[in-house]
Amino acid sequence: MGLVLFGLGIWRTWRHAAWNALPLEGEEARHIYQISDWVLLTIGSIAGLTGFALSQEHLESQMTDEMARHAQERRLFFATILQSHVDQTTLISSRPTLLLLLRRLELNPQDTDALAHLANSTRSMLSHGFSAIAYEGLSQRWASAGQFLEHSEIVVPIRTSPAATLLWSNGYILKTRMPIGDATGIAGYFVAEQPLPVLTKLHNDAIRWGESGDMAVCGLRGDDQLCFPFRWRKHGSTVPATLDGRPLPVTRAVRGETAVITTLDFRRERVVAAFGPIGETGLGMAIKMDLWELYSPLRSKFLRAVPFLILLLAAGVWLMHRQLRPIVKALADSRQQLMLLAKNDALTGLPNRVLFQDRIQQAMVRTQRTTSLMALFYVDVDYFKSINDTFGHATGDDVLRWVAAQLRSSIRACDVVCRIGGDEFTVILENFQEPSDGARIAQLLVKNVNSATPDRSEVKSLSISVGVAFYRGEEMTPDELLNQADTALYHTKQHGRNGFTIYDEKTHQGVVGKVVSV
Repeated sequence: MGLVLFGLGIWRTWRHAAWNALPLEGEEARHIYQISDWVLLTIGSIAGLTGFALSQEHLESQMTDEMARHAQERRLFFATILQSHVDQTTLISSRPTLLLLLRRLELNPQDTDALAHLANSTRSMLSHGFSAIAYEGLSQRWASAGQFLEHSEIVVPIRTSPAATLLWSNGYILKTRMPIGDATGIAGYFVAEQPLPVLTKLHNDAIRWGESGDMAVCGLRGDDQLCFPFRWRKHGSTVPATLDGRPLPVTRAVRGETAVITTLDFRRERVVAAFGPIGETGLGMAIKMDLWELYSPLRSKFLRAVPFLILLLAAGVWLMHRQLRPIVKALADSRQQLMLLAKNDALTGLPNRVLFQDRIQQAMVRTQRTTSLMALFYVDVDYFKSINDTFGHATGDDVLRWVAAQLRSSIRACDVVCRIGGDEFTVILENFQEPSDGARIAQLLVKNVNSATPDRSEVKSLSISVGVAFYRGEEMTPDELLNQADTALYHTKQHGRNGFTIYDEKTHQGVVGKVVSV
């Protein structure tokens, strides 16, 4: 519009100018035409450059906003996965039976029954995502399974609750050492190493982002950073925390700062970096991209649009939106996928342990407000390790998906089924009046799984063991209720499996009721 109005103004001025009545010949005519051409070219160039500058500002604002949101979601996902795995080991180490076995070994190191129970426990835990497990007493190791990592490229302590260590050996590995004890003292420790394939995939996807995209995860040690591998360093290494006296983005992230800035990285390349702390772990994350790559789509479109100055504003904006659309869509899809992975189990589609904690807490709050009854079922597939060992992990995955479908089809739409790890499921039932209703549902779950097997499967028989704990609104934490159901489940497995047991709330010593088999 500016160019059109300017042209109309030039034409009107030329029509009414006194010199227009004079004959224009030779150099005079060429001189006037040249001045008009230069004015038009100057105005067109200014309009084009102004449009480019405004578009550049808009692009930068959009990209930095998306990068900041993307970085925040990755940090949240990273911290959630770390804490969920720490919670898993905490849950295992808090089982009452482990404390009893370690106490027995303190009194009698030759207690073969206790040693056998610990050995069986370590072997069974390997199917729950652990690569190595050990139970240690105060003076010696009682049982172990798997192979502990002998060498790690990088070892970074993390401030989870309780504290743990993050290692790297062709992927992230979480090492935990959980005390096992009670108010009278510590009887031993549960030591475990867990590969974190989800975080490793996140890491590998990030360092393949574009030609220069990168993600650095580091912890601070003195004046240096302990960094896990990233695009420009293929192995875990120590990186200086500052460049020319100024802290690098990931250093500021470890110190608790969150921002999106344009700066120099350790290669002295200009980058756009979004950084911030990973929860309360003491780690920092920086997502960055070289400035030249960030602006390369806009630069190429601008150079191609130079011959079309009149259409620059309209075509440039259209081309930029067209160029940005797949990038924004990819970031949005990635965000949705990360949030889905953080809350849902990838194999069965059920809520995972993280979402389970939220669901059970909400259910307990609702139960406190009413006079109804709530039940928590802790479900374990019988002999699942043997199925995996005999028929392979693909069949094992089919079995887990089939069991998940059977559990979902056996309950109401308002009830919740979760997979909290390995072959372990939980079912949350609300709004019923009598414990017999919960027992009937538990019997139905066992019966439905026992009555059939997955289609076209080599597995000819399946069964589950169930532990049931009821909640009536009393003061209790979700973990305490889960421990009650776990104790009932342990009782079921110790008395023949393929059934269910209800936790005895009067003695608080364990389950005294009979195992009901179907």
